[in-house]
Amino acid sequence: MDIFANLVAAQWEILATLMNGGTLHIRNGDWPDVLRRVDTVIATPTVLGKFAQADFPNIKTVVVGGEPCPLPLAEEWSPYVDDFWNICGPTEITILNTAHLHKPGQTLTIGKPLPNTNVYVLDDDEKPVAIGKPGVMWAGGACVSAGYVNLPDLTATRFKPDKFTQDG
Repeated sequence: MDIFANLVAAQWEILATLMNGGTLHIRNGDWPDVLRRVDTVIATPTVLGKFAQADFPNIKTVVVGGEPCPLPLAEEWSPYVDDFWNICGPTEITILNTAHLHKPGQTLTIGKPLPNTNVYVLDDDEKPVAIGKPGVMWAGGACVSAGYVNLPDLTATRFKPDKFTQDG
């Protein structure tokens, strides 16, 4: 991933921190040092899974995303933090489109759509599947970007009108 792609992926973390009066801690390759100094962590489950919650009692909020979160990881951290969020959302949805506040002992999900976002699970014919059945997640709403910069062919195949809304 090039530096521009990294900055786009990190915009949520950077802007949310600064806009809410927080202090942004840059990792610089030393995760344990940063984890000892922060109270909020946003990471992939793979990264968070390298560290034991007991070693970082200062952490109060955890947000994981970017890949599936194993239930044992959520169960290790959620009893000891104020909030453990499991999020999902491709970059095309301007960072994330679903979020779930996990509580110990509950089912771990990717949550519900955020405001201005629609989420559908569709089959290969782009028709909704029954609840609990496998399919492909589709997103719609105001949070979906307009397409890929300078890639009109890819944009045409990946970005389609939301046929399930009046605006579609």
